[in-house]
Amino acid sequence: MYNEDKKRNDMRVVQTRLNPEHATTVNADPSNPCSYAQRYAQTNDLALGGAQFRIMNWEIQDTEKCIEMKTRYEGTTTCTADMKDLDDAVMITFPAGALISCLNGECLKCDEDGRYRYQSGAWQPKVRAFRTRKIEVHVDPYGRDKRDYYEVLRALARLIGNGNDRAFCQTYPEACK
Repeated sequence: MYNEDKKRNDMRVVQTRLNPEHATTVNADPSNPCSYAQRYAQTNDLALGGAQFRIMNWEIQDTEKCIEMKTRYEGTTTCTADMKDLDDAVMITFPAGALISCLNGECLKCDEDGRYRYQSGAWQPKVRAFRTRKIEVHVDPYGRDKRDYYEVLRALARLIGNGNDRAFCQTYPEACK
């Protein structure tokens, strides 16, 4: 039985390992030295209470390192969903995170509040409401070891699955040994 003590412990494990800030660099086209994106992202808030799920992600993204193509984006995205609509088979994403998906359709209701600019021009707002079927949770990959990272993702799966991590363990048996 998944009692309140176990749930609080799993929430504590997840909350203490939310990513403080993680940078990734991707070269979309290796033949083009200007084609790249650098992204700093973190999960600022994650709440799994009762029947509701809420997450807030913050992100800065720079694209194209050649000045004539440079774009910068900064913003936060906050999403909510009913817990019953989320898949407890949390997917591992690299370099550091987990992907939470909807069981059916676009169950995540999101609000984006950001801004962007081209080259060194003026900032333009990017504010929108949208629905999606997946959201990334950024966790700290630099914990004690890989087992510690797996335990964070397994705790997240249990929180979504009301104590059940069977789907996660079937997908990633090495994480549940």
